[in-house]
Amino acid sequence: MTKRRHIGACSGTVQEQGSGFGFAAGTLTAIDRVIEKEPRPLFPHRFCPVGAAHQHRVRYNRSETASSLIRVPSVNATSEAQATAVRLTNLTMRFSPSAQVVLDVPELSIADGEFVSVIGTSGCGKSTLLRLIAGLLQPTQGNIAVRTGNGNSADNKGIGMVFQNANLVPWRTTEKNILLPAELGRRSHKVADSRVTDLLKLVGLSHDDRTKRASELSGGMQMRVSLARALVLQPTLLLMDEPFGAVDDILRMQLEQEVRRIHQLQQLTTILVTHNISEAVFMSDRVLVLGNRPATILADIAIRLPSDRNADTRQLPEYFSRQTEVMQAFHDTANS
Repeated sequence: MTKRRHIGACSGTVQEQGSGFGFAAGTLTAIDRVIEKEPRPLFPHRFCPVGAAHQHRVRYNRSETASSLIRVPSVNATSEAQATAVRLTNLTMRFSPSAQVVLDVPELSIADGEFVSVIGTSGCGKSTLLRLIAGLLQPTQGNIAVRTGNGNSADNKGIGMVFQNANLVPWRTTEKNILLPAELGRRSHKVADSRVTDLLKLVGLSHDDRTKRASELSGGMQMRVSLARALVLQPTLLLMDEPFGAVDDILRMQLEQEVRRIHQLQQLTTILVTHNISEAVFMSDRVLVLGNRPATILADIAIRLPSDRNADTRQLPEYFSRQTEVMQAFHDTANS
């Protein structure tokens, strides 16, 4: 069965293919703008940030039930006074009708402006959860409500996503990689030159980096370009799937601090998937520990650190105590 859906800034046909999704040939409306001089292989679903110009709501109710699954009390640390950016209700996921349930989330709410990290063992379903929220995967059962902007569909700015790899188009300059989401989709978006300049400054790149191609950029610089590209259409929800996994520890700590700063400056709601406990504690307002089979949220830990995070934050007693708490929950999950 094939369903039409708006994914990222790309217009494509989503095909249910076991464990993933794909674009049917010939459905990308702006492919000729990406291939500038000669045909080259292009896989837009690997690097295109998710974006939406409307409220994204997904409801699926199928015959499969999850009555026999292990459940914990509802996870909902969102204050009633805060608007909810993301809400999951009775969510289950399996990749085919005959496959086992891989994810079971009875309830999860994330407030506007929160920074939430999801941590768990490899293969436990962290990235699956993120892609469900992004709308890149369809749940087997349950409800996903994602509110972007201020709730007015005319003003909503959508979702930005940073994947594990930077996935820059190699023959494009930094500037043109950043502008790629504005060129793809059912209609193009005009992005002012000053917007690109501001984004370069925001992510810590210089004017000279603007004309460089991917091969001329270090791994950390490529990830900065990927972050700028995710922000170019001014999303209010930022999803990050282990973006710092390939960088060294010193650069990782610098990027953690900068992303936290950008999260506050841009007033984003951010969800980060990571394996790194110290990273999760340093960057987040809440840490969700995912585990069990099927995977579910086993712990929801509030991180009460100053909003502005810097090198001194890593020396605070609260920072170490929260690391210990998350580590204990993580080990309990791994041994369960």
